[in-house]
Amino acid sequence: MAVASRRRNAFRWGIYRRVEGEFTLDEIPFQVAGVVQALDDPRTIGIRLLDLRQRKREQLAAWIEELEEAERRESSMNEEPVTAATETRAELL
Repeated sequence: MAVASRRRNAFRWGIYRRVEGEFTLDEIPFQVAGVVQALDDPRTIGIRLLDLRQRKREQLAAWIEELEEAERRESSMNEEPVTAATETRAELL
């Protein structure tokens, strides 16, 4: 499973660096560990998540699906194509 992260500050350590993060999803705390796999620009990094249990994987997939739906609704108002969440979901599965 892989995700992309946008940082406020530039990520200076390069790829293959082990990273850890935490966030809250639907009031459920997530702690994840991963390895940096891509640096799209100094503030956007792609992370391959490690040791992610099936339940958390399913919760993340459902959350991403909700984000995609919200982006579709928003883009239909703005008439712009949806891409970001779709790409993330494809990497997730």
